[in-house]
Amino acid sequence: MSLPTRLASETREVRTALEAVARRYNPVRWSSCGKSYSSGTLKFAFNANPATTGPGLGPYEAKGDLHQVGGGYQGHYWYSHTRDDPHLGSAGGAMPIKGTWTLNQNLDWARVLVYLPDTGAQTRQATYTVGGSDSTSLNRVVLERAGGWVSIGSFHFTGTPTVSLSNSTLDGTGDEDVAWDAVAFQPLTGKPANSIVAMGDSYASGEVANAPGGTDFFPETDHMDNVNSQSIDKCHRSKLAWSRQATLPGSSMSIGALAGQGLRGGSRQGQ
Repeated sequence: MSLPTRLASETREVRTALEAVARRYNPVRWSSCGKSYSSGTLKFAFNANPATTGPGLGPYEAKGDLHQVGGGYQGHYWYSHTRDDPHLGSAGGAMPIKGTWTLNQNLDWARVLVYLPDTGAQTRQATYTVGGSDSTSLNRVVLERAGGWVSIGSFHFTGTPTVSLSNSTLDGTGDEDVAWDAVAFQPLTGKPANSIVAMGDSYASGEVANAPGGTDFFPETDHMDNVNSQSIDKCHRSKLAWSRQATLPGSSMSIGALAGQGLRGGSRQGQ
């Protein structure tokens, strides 16, 4: 594999139905860069810096901080390090990296899911931007420590479906990883019947609704780091929070159970 020519454009997995995701799903599938199947592309964009002359990088300094590893979905993903403005991650800086998944077919209503590898993904400010829809709220912030498939919402697509992710964050110091793995689009028959938002304080998030040892907390919200105190996360969200235990009129299943139907862990965005 020629690194300079492959960094800027790499095809990755894009699924068009949740059934296809479930059929192929394996939380951790290690391989020696085995064959992957795609219904689209993943392409990376870098800022040019004429002063950069490193071997194989040309004018794109940020290419030196884009790495690939065997892991994640189907045994391959890309990762880099998060950067804020002082760490050259500004819009005009030398180190921003933007990866964009593009589906090769049109959709109407669809749920969008992203796959998060269990290593090489620590940022709490991964901002996924969904393009090609008529939504006025395009950004979804995800704790990449979540691991596995995570829903980032349902969208009405009126153009080519895309999802973009950058390594630029407000807390990026070049230490935490951000990963580009797989994206899936699940076609829906129409607009979802219910859209639920639960907002509140620690009581609403389920701070006290937890078994001893924190076993009912989503693990990405209960992260301890003995080496780097800046990466500690104690913004707890519990699987037993009242908003997840509530039921909708006419439904026999809880909101949490509905959110998790067909998807390990359910949609954690906004819970």
